[in-house]
Amino acid sequence: MMLYLELLSSATGLILCVVATALPGFFTEENSKLSIFYGRICISDKCSTSSYVALDEEHNTDGTFQLSMIDVQIESLFAIVFGGVGWLILFWSSKNEVSIPSKFVTAGILLLVAVTSEFAVFIRFIAMNASRIASQGKSSSSSIGIPYSLILAGFGIIFILFAVIRSFILYIRHEGATKTNQQMVEEPWSSITENKL
Repeated sequence: MMLYLELLSSATGLILCVVATALPGFFTEENSKLSIFYGRICISDKCSTSSYVALDEEHNTDGTFQLSMIDVQIESLFAIVFGGVGWLILFWSSKNEVSIPSKFVTAGILLLVAVTSEFAVFIRFIAMNASRIASQGKSSSSSIGIPYSLILAGFGIIFILFAVIRSFILYIRHEGATKTNQQMVEEPWSSITENKL
């Protein structure tokens, strides 16, 4: 069965989400840039790029960075792992000549979990950026940059959501075709007489 559209859209979405997770662009400011797993913080002309644990130790913040990011890190890992497994199920389904409809549902559910997790991260960082912009006003001297990781993650969410919808459409089509074939086998005489009319 050809699943090129689903494979391409889910792979593109996953790649965009992984790249967004790796880049420090979820929150960008003149003196700080945040990624999911690390940050670049500048305090008093002293800049450091490292994990949140190391940033806590370096800036004596008593675990503030790490504790504030642990749930986001878990959600991002869920998105990547569940999305990857969902993609592998779709890939495996595309290699088999006989498709099993439960694979489409399983892949769709896994991709739905992935997109939900990534969307939670996306909303959290949008709220963080919006509150920073609102509190900054015109009086602050630091400027807020473009959150390019949010843009990549947003497009990744759209692509994965498209693959989720297509997976469920494939399941519905496959189930409809199966039911039609079963009815034709169960009632051979009625279908023959209908064809003659």
